[in-house]
Amino acid sequence: MKYKKIVFFFDRDGVLNKDIIHPYKRKHFFLLPGTKKALKYLLKEKIKAFVVSNQSVIGRKICSKKQVNNFNRMINKSISSNYNVIKKFYICPHHPTKGVGRYKKECGCRKPKNGLLKRAIKENNLLKKNIVMIGDKKNDFLAAKKTGVFFQYRKKNFFKQVKLITKNYL
Repeated sequence: MKYKKIVFFFDRDGVLNKDIIHPYKRKHFFLLPGTKKALKYLLKEKIKAFVVSNQSVIGRKICSKKQVNNFNRMINKSISSNYNVIKKFYICPHHPTKGVGRYKKECGCRKPKNGLLKRAIKENNLLKKNIVMIGDKKNDFLAAKKTGVFFQYRKKNFFKQVKLITKNYL
């Protein structure tokens, strides 16, 4: 069954969480203003949300995939105890020059390429016309453009931005 409502794709760092160098520990966990309110709103409205994020910290051996997954769970847990706000976190662990071993490669999933977005669409049986991606970098914009989904850069009043987009789709 295809979702009939809007679906959000978010970049993580710089959109939901403060974009500091290599955030993966609890001490790096700082939700940006409006994030909690926006995600609670999506949960209340039963609107699906996914994260598509480059996480080369794994490939650079700065931290493990488990640590990144734990950090991602912190985002969901901070919004709702059922951990079900963000339906899935799609991450790319690769880096073409700074990755180590099997992670040092050009891949199709690292934004600005759109492999993560295409995988999320396929796995969740989504319609491109219902997807809005919010990011903070040109790579996010380029990945959305290649995929054919609507894109907006994160605005200062994130809650208002999400709510307005949602109202325009319903």
